[in-house]
Amino acid sequence: MMMASLHPGDALPHQHLPGRRRHQDPRRSRALDVPDKSERVRRYQQATVAQAVQMMASLGCTRPDELHPGMVMRRLTHTDTRS
Repeated sequence: MMMASLHPGDALPHQHLPGRRRHQDPRRSRALDVPDKSERVRRYQQATVAQAVQMMASLGCTRPDELHPGMVMRRLTHTDTRS
């Protein structure tokens, strides 16, 4: 079977677009509540920033440009760590 080659800008039938396939299932389209999702994304972003600020404070930093790779240690075994 020969595959047609696509070029940038070629239109695809909507049934082949991955983003559209999600919403063809009525159960999934009902589950997508945009206002609720935007609020969840906002809370997630806010919590992520709060955690980053807390981690920076524990390292003695007040700004991201004060961070450097040597401040972060990775535990290799129970007794060995590496920056």
